[in-house]
Amino acid sequence: MIRLALLIGSTVLLVAFVMMNMHLVTLNVVVGPPVQIRLIFLLLTAFFIGLALSWSFKAIRKTRARRRARSPLSREDEPSLDDL
Repeated sequence: MIRLALLIGSTVLLVAFVMMNMHLVTLNVVVGPPVQIRLIFLLLTAFFIGLALSWSFKAIRKTRARRRARSPLSREDEPSLDDL
């Protein structure tokens, strides 16, 4: 029951956020004329680009960690800051 209440409450907040950000804004792009776009689409695009970047960096970091774990070098063989 609490889950349903949280779902309904978050849905109401999301709908209110979308309704408050439906006005048109001017987006000045580097090449070409300015573009009129709804603010909510601009916000959602920025959010999803940030989400994709964070997932990509996480996958890269995870892959590097796996490679280091499989590396035949031991910790003594790795160069340290003291060697510089």
